[in-house]
Amino acid sequence: MNIIYWFTSLIVPFTMIFMGKILEKNPPKDRNGAYGYRTKRSRKSQKAWDYAQVKCGNTWFKLGIGLLIIAIVLNLCIPIKIEILSIINMSIGILALIVTIPYVENKLKKNFE
Repeated sequence: MNIIYWFTSLIVPFTMIFMGKILEKNPPKDRNGAYGYRTKRSRKSQKAWDYAQVKCGNTWFKLGIGLLIIAIVLNLCIPIKIEILSIINMSIGILALIVTIPYVENKLKKNFE
C-alpha cells in the first residue's frame, strides 16, 4: 500500500520535471496547439507565445526538482501517516502549478507590454 502513496506523492513533481523539459526544449510552435502555456497574454503574439512556453517550462522544471526533494524528505523524515503526507505533497504540488501562472503572466507583462 505504501507504494501507491509514494506514487501519488511523486506524480506532480515528476510531471512538472517532464513537461517542464518538453516546454523548455521543444515548445509548441502553434498557438492553437494541443499543449502549452495557454493564456490570453501568451497568445497575443508569436514572440510572447514562444517566451511563455520556455519560461513556464523552465519554472516547472525547477519547481519540480524542488518538489521532488521536498516529497522525498517529507516521506522519509516526517513521522506521520503516509496518507496525510501524500495529501500534503499533492497540495504543495498543485499550489506550485497555480503559482506558475501569475509568475509567467508577470514576466509576459514586463517583456511584452
